[in-house]
Amino acid sequence: MRREATVGWVPTHRTQSDALAVVGSHPPYTASTRALPTRTPPPHIPPRHRQKEPPMKQGNYLGTTIGGRWWRRDRAKGYFARGNGHLTLDAHGLRFKRLLLEDEVVIPWGAMRGASLVTAHAGQWILGRPVLKIDWRRDGRALASGFYLGRDRAAMRRFADDLNRRIGQA
Repeated sequence: MRREATVGWVPTHRTQSDALAVVGSHPPYTASTRALPTRTPPPHIPPRHRQKEPPMKQGNYLGTTIGGRWWRRDRAKGYFARGNGHLTLDAHGLRFKRLLLEDEVVIPWGAMRGASLVTAHAGQWILGRPVLKIDWRRDGRALASGFYLGRDRAAMRRFADDLNRRIGQA
């Protein structure tokens, strides 16, 4: 008779087929085997009456340049740091909220001069994809801010045309 070494447990199966027979004989685990505690549903809370939020577009802020020169970047608070975030259009103008930063890029409707599509902005080239360039003025300076919002050139063209219509109405 062969003796097996045991350390804290005693083997009950001698062969692999014996082990499979024992494992297969146990009933399958079902939800009725172990019941989860029941929770009472929360009381009905009526929805808040909020204003409709303006539509958002996700994209990248490429920077703001001064006087049409790509190497002269605007260093005012909130306009220097590039980054990913969300662009919204509201009653005051264009807002770009960067992720992980508190400063927003804000361009008022009255300051905007026009929107166009380019392939590079502030030294950033995105493989020939469309970049939305917004020309505007602040304190007598001509500025241009660039945003990358997606690959679809036709959708970006429609967005730029819509911006130009809104700028003309402001």
